[in-house]
Amino acid sequence: MTVQPANTIWRDFVTDGVPASGQWAPHKADIRAWGTSLEGPRTKSYATRTALRAATPVANDAAVLCESGRSGVFVFSASNLSSLVSADTQEGLYIAPTSDTTGASGAWVRQRDSLDVFVKWFGALGDGTTDDITPINKAILALPVIGGRVIFDALTYRTSGPIIIGDGTSSTFSTRYGVSLVGANVPIDPPVWSAYPQATGTKIKIDNVTGAIVDVRGPLRGWGVSNMVLQGNALTNYGIKAMSAGFGRVENVSIYSCQSDGVHLNCYSTASFAPTTQNVNTERVHFQNVFIFNGGSSGCAGVRLAGASDGTSSTCFCSFDTLDIVMGTASVQQYGVYLAVADTNIFTNAHIYGTSHATSVAVVADYSFNATFPSANYFFGLDPALQGGLAFATNGTPGPNSKLNRVYGCSDLNGPTILSLGFAADMQVSRTSLASDFAGQNVATAQPVFAPAQDTFNLKAGTLYRFKGLYIIARGAGTTSHTTSLLWGGTATFTSFDALAKVSNGDAGTLGAVVDKEITVATGTVVTAANTSATESVKVMIEGEMRVNAAGTFIPQFQYSAAPGGAPAIRRGSFFEIWPIGPAAFTSNGEAT
Repeated sequence: MTVQPANTIWRDFVTDGVPASGQWAPHKADIRAWGTSLEGPRTKSYATRTALRAATPVANDAAVLCESGRSGVFVFSASNLSSLVSADTQEGLYIAPTSDTTGASGAWVRQRDSLDVFVKWFGALGDGTTDDITPINKAILALPVIGGRVIFDALTYRTSGPIIIGDGTSSTFSTRYGVSLVGANVPIDPPVWSAYPQATGTKIKIDNVTGAIVDVRGPLRGWGVSNMVLQGNALTNYGIKAMSAGFGRVENVSIYSCQSDGVHLNCYSTASFAPTTQNVNTERVHFQNVFIFNGGSSGCAGVRLAGASDGTSSTCFCSFDTLDIVMGTASVQQYGVYLAVADTNIFTNAHIYGTSHATSVAVVADYSFNATFPSANYFFGLDPALQGGLAFATNGTPGPNSKLNRVYGCSDLNGPTILSLGFAADMQVSRTSLASDFAGQNVATAQPVFAPAQDTFNLKAGTLYRFKGLYIIARGAGTTSHTTSLLWGGTATFTSFDALAKVSNGDAGTLGAVVDKEITVATGTVVTAANTSATESVKVMIEGEMRVNAAGTFIPQFQYSAAPGGAPAIRRGSFFEIWPIGPAAFTSNGEAT
């Protein structure tokens, strides 16, 4: 039956507004229907939660809350909701009436289409000033234990402590999991690319606290962070810290100004769990489109895959797709990717760059915690383009069970790639070769083997290099007695220089006896006997290693003890090539034990 409005039921005349139609007598059936409609559910609007609390509710009443940030539709449930009301201190989902603030007599319940929650429902203002940590963490706790999405607007949220996912400890598994923090838009990091047009997204700024901006407390499986800028304000330790927290997903996230690590993935030892075979790895966490700007402290890393130092659990099977890490300062040692107890992690399209300290390293393999790890980590497309630091370095010594970490497609825009103990990569060989004869000089001073535009290599500090070369130095005139020495000029200095030269000093076009000459200095070693022939041809094959102390230039040279009387020509096909092996302290690699 259609319920008629009051001005129809109680109209004055049969035809409303026409007195001549006669007086109207309301029908009781219409009155009963109208009254029944008043006794059923009603929908009213309330400007604030205070007004909603003060209302006298009836079961199944609906109300529209219009308070800014808290708006939504609520329905009154007359059930005992005291436990839910007491847990929801921010009144994001449950609002008890003033008549019974405990919720034992019922409460207003927010209506929603999914389990997702918005942090603004719980009082997060996102005004860049107010501390929003309590509303954010209460929003997370309002999810069921199996999780859901916690949604942020495109605002700046200040926090005085960590945003916490999970409640695990070193001996107990988390009772909560499956939480994803979801921001608005796709952020671009402001300090580096601020000149580009970009979306205004969600930003979390933490103040005056150690710990992490986002703290994932496992052991647990299932978590996520997406579409956010996490700013440490040069105070907090970590951007995202996950402890024995696997099967996560981090997408479109920028992290900067964290004093320890941008991303820190760690694990508990299995020794604290019963049975000890429980899996507490931090595993299968997928990172995509992540930008990290390191803080200013010594020893911080963009990404640190730590794992348990006893090797009972590890950070493993994680993937990083499109990763940018920028060194935060050139005044102290920092790292891009730091691998400790980590295995079978994959990095695709990683770019590690920025002005850095001479001891900063793009990728570190640290065996000092456990000789088996890091093991079998892979980089596909890596640009370790530090301006002043090293591409690769190793701490400690790997044991016989460790597998090589490998790099495929390595591009260093600022010098040769440094391959280190624990790493194998496509070798970055620097080479110079004469395409035509190069005219030397009839002098008794050092002169280059190669033409000026191709005679100088740039060496990095603290690095072991291997080199080899072929020189053919021929003359067609001059009979002054002289010897020939090999030397290397430039500004680089060495802790050691060792090579073996095979030298033939016969006339041009004739067979000459080959002699071996050990070379232990870069400053000059005589490699031929005195020669007075006008048609001398010095042929040199040389191979060796050098451990660089101070970075600088490196120039292959030769020198006559006396001007021979005729200028030499260094023949076409003469070459010299050099490639990095590892840090200066390198001793072994791969299966060598």
